[in-house]
Amino acid sequence: MGAGLSASDAIAGGGDVWAEPGRGPLERRLALIQAFPSLHAYEQVILLDDPLWKKVKCPEFIPLLESFLKLPEKAEQDQENSFLDRAIVRLNELGSGKARSLVIDDLKRDASLLSWRALLSLPDAELPELEDDLARRLEDSRDLFKLAPAVARYGTAKLLPMVKARYLKSEGRSACSIQTSFLQFWIKYERREGIAALVRAANARQSTGCFRQVLSETAARVYSPGLEEAILPFLKDPDYDVAMDAAKAIARHGTRSGKMKIVEMTKGSEADPVLSAPNGKGARGKCPQATDPPTLLRQG
Repeated sequence: MGAGLSASDAIAGGGDVWAEPGRGPLERRLALIQAFPSLHAYEQVILLDDPLWKKVKCPEFIPLLESFLKLPEKAEQDQENSFLDRAIVRLNELGSGKARSLVIDDLKRDASLLSWRALLSLPDAELPELEDDLARRLEDSRDLFKLAPAVARYGTAKLLPMVKARYLKSEGRSACSIQTSFLQFWIKYERREGIAALVRAANARQSTGCFRQVLSETAARVYSPGLEEAILPFLKDPDYDVAMDAAKAIARHGTRSGKMKIVEMTKGSEADPVLSAPNGKGARGKCPQATDPPTLLRQG
């Protein structure tokens, strides 16, 4: 480890490492990378997370992080965020061929070992080379919690008939993450029919509670003016959670005119039980006044 740079120096402040007097940028980067193995495990994790990663990100990290690449012995949980997951994500940001191959090989497995975070870290809009593997896995139907997001992320239009068949077979009864992923894929390649399916999902309120977040979660990847037109009516939905979910989708991804609809609705919020109470069953505090920036818009 270079003189004047300790493991704690590398973690405590990040930016101070780069400002160390008497060293050029490359020398400081190499000193930090040299210090990395001596850091505590939690410090290594912090270094790979934002905002510190933005300060230290550089191609010189590739050989170091590639040394940690190894598939887990047992399958990770869908939403796990381990050190390995973080390393794979950062390596794919840096263009590592080894990390890319690891992810693609895992996507070809009958049951992926990596988490969503790692599996969805490739920059590609589509991966045509995975068509046959994803089709085989859709037929087999195992591991849908990891497979469905991967299909939504990388699948090509050739998979659309299979995705529609799987979705319609259990429409309104699927786990929320699987439903959202298949809807995103459907809307991506067959917008009108996919949006119609999303509207049905938001109105399906008997079997699951997915209707409470399906609008905003689906919109996160496939928002468009056409989708906004389908979401706007839900701003007046009698179910408070659905109305707020519609507002969240539009506030985060919508057009200026769509966001103004939310502002307009706050003008009468005190008299509107949907905007001022959960599920219309009692007060939950006043909504922002028309003269205040709506909270949801600030989140967007």
